[in-house]
Amino acid sequence: MLNSAGLGALDPYTFGEASVDLKSIFDPSKCTSFGSAYLKSRSSDSFTSAVKDFIAPQTVNISNCGTVIIKTVTIPSGATHSFSFTSNITTESAGVSIFSLNGSEPQRFSDVLAGGPYEVIGSDRDNAGWVLDDITCEDSDSEGVKASHTASILVNTGEEVVCTFTYIGMGRIIIEKQTLPAGDSAIFQFTGDVAGTLSDGDSAYGDSAYMEVVAGTYKAEEMPLAGWKLTDITCYGNNEDDSSGDTTTAIATFNVDPGETVRCVFTNTKLFTIITLVCHNGQLYASTAALGDGTPVPTLAMAPVEFNPCGLAGARFENNPTGNHPITVSISP
Repeated sequence: MLNSAGLGALDPYTFGEASVDLKSIFDPSKCTSFGSAYLKSRSSDSFTSAVKDFIAPQTVNISNCGTVIIKTVTIPSGATHSFSFTSNITTESAGVSIFSLNGSEPQRFSDVLAGGPYEVIGSDRDNAGWVLDDITCEDSDSEGVKASHTASILVNTGEEVVCTFTYIGMGRIIIEKQTLPAGDSAIFQFTGDVAGTLSDGDSAYGDSAYMEVVAGTYKAEEMPLAGWKLTDITCYGNNEDDSSGDTTTAIATFNVDPGETVRCVFTNTKLFTIITLVCHNGQLYASTAALGDGTPVPTLAMAPVEFNPCGLAGARFENNPTGNHPITVSISP
């Protein structure tokens, strides 16, 4: 035996160690595997000599091929969007392939001929609202390159390489402010996931607060402003029923899907004070006051002698008897 284990030449019948180079028996274009191996030695080089040593068959996993598994993960989890991929992975029966994954079942390539590097490339086609966040490979010889959306995979014999593409669903939330009367310069404060200050805006994206967000649920609250009442919150999106506003709490709830823009419009109405004076013989007899929405406020006190509000100019309705006299007041913008 020559140069056994680097020890140099050994005399005949001397115990030594040997190895077998399987490359000499594997066909590089086909997958070949061995599931068991055994060892037998004899007391001499004669085939009929007594068996000296015997090791029973042992389970082994020897192959000139490997396995590649491609997975997708989405944030938020549970999305069913289908992501497209191309690959040049060479198996015993196939070459370049195109496939799609939606996060449920991975793509498994069995009988992948050892070698590489192979490439799996994630496509941007039809992925509106989704952003590639990361590519990880559970193998020191393989890597993910986010910039090119590519997993570069080197397959060793008998190896299983798992690469995962992680995508984040993105959307946009918008707060728009409208005032009645329109065009008022009042500034309104918002807190929550979307915070800022807004005044009246005439267009959907003018004078609005917006934020790019990971798909999910968000809230924004309008702070009270003296002289104004929040009278409406209306939300618009791809799924009209998903997002809504509550004027009682002044909170809008945004439920954003990947690729969706949800816009919630906060409408505030300016409050005016309406004062009515009841006079008798040119003197103040009684008075009442109410806010523009009908909410009563404390009545005006009796005027001092030196100030007689009954003498002020304005609409006058003379000679009305005791009883109810409805009056409708229209306040122009």
